[in-house]
Amino acid sequence: MPKDWVCDSCGYGNIDDTTTYCGRCGNRRHFIKLNYRRLKVSPGSALYATSTTGDNAAASRESVELYEYLQATGEPVDQSFRKTVEKAKLDLQRKVDETFEEVAKQGELPMLSFSKREARRARAKKMSNNMTRINYMFQDRRKAKLFTDDRSELVDRLDEACVSEDDFVGKIASLASLFTEDIDPLRRLVLNPDPCWKSITLVEKMLESEKVQFDPEMIKIWKKIRDLRNSTPIHPNNPPISTLEYFGVTYPNINYEQLWDTVLNRFDYSLERFKEALGNLPRKD
Repeated sequence: MPKDWVCDSCGYGNIDDTTTYCGRCGNRRHFIKLNYRRLKVSPGSALYATSTTGDNAAASRESVELYEYLQATGEPVDQSFRKTVEKAKLDLQRKVDETFEEVAKQGELPMLSFSKREARRARAKKMSNNMTRINYMFQDRRKAKLFTDDRSELVDRLDEACVSEDDFVGKIASLASLFTEDIDPLRRLVLNPDPCWKSITLVEKMLESEKVQFDPEMIKIWKKIRDLRNSTPIHPNNPPISTLEYFGVTYPNINYEQLWDTVLNRFDYSLERFKEALGNLPRKD
């Protein structure tokens, strides 16, 4: 039986996981890689081509993202698709260069805004790729994972600036929800785990028990993100002052754009450190 999939645009639960377009609103499904992996759709085939007809920029971007996803998970990539991706990268770079030239004509402030947006996009792409690699490495070494497989809501928010407290509440909730709720595989990696331990603590205890060198700041970042999620919206009677200060913000003068940007920079750092730790984690037979 095919599984259902929830449309990102209207929230409708489509009953057939093999379809590309939503049965209610008609919008195209975003995650082409699901079709590629489950249906064995060749990137050069007509089905793949018709699934990326939104616009040339979106098609190019999704081709590159799919290629990087397949590389991160060890999936084979044929030569024709490599050439498609090379062309897609050139198309995207040309579009960025053209936009850069147009924005540069408008003055310093638009140019600064454009540069910040491009930096956020680059960081978002890097973090998304690292989360895929981390899950793959963790699964390969210990048959467990740290992050949820469905990261669509967060990925859509990673390259967006935070504009208000309400916006921050949604963003930090999405970030904290990345940590998997399926913690049984993690529990099996720790001797006599406390029933109260969740994914972050279980990973910490696992690394300690296996004497794997890791940066403790990585765990601290994850716990602070969790604490911030649990304390938002921020109530004046119990503000998380120490947590806000950890992210460089002084209560009550909270700049939510700055706060979100700092949270993502710290999270980006933590992903790099965890990837390094997993690289030192030996495989078990």
